Amino acid sequence: IPSFSAGCAPVTVPGGTTTYIQANSSVPYSSGTSVFVMCNVGYTPQGSMSSLCQNGVWSPTLGKV
Repeated sequence: IPSFSAGCAPVTVPGGTTTYIQANSSVPYSSGTSVFVMCNVGYTPQGSMSSLCQNGVWSPTLGKV
């Protein structure tokens, strides 16, 4: 019997953009997916700018822009 890990919610970044590397192309934001944050001009990153979906949670928590 296959088991499926919970996916993560999409990341919204006011003042920035996100890029995802999907772990499973047929299941968006599935466990194992990476997200990278880029700040728009005039914004400065604070904290982690990349994260990995693990069992429904982005880890580490993304920083602010």
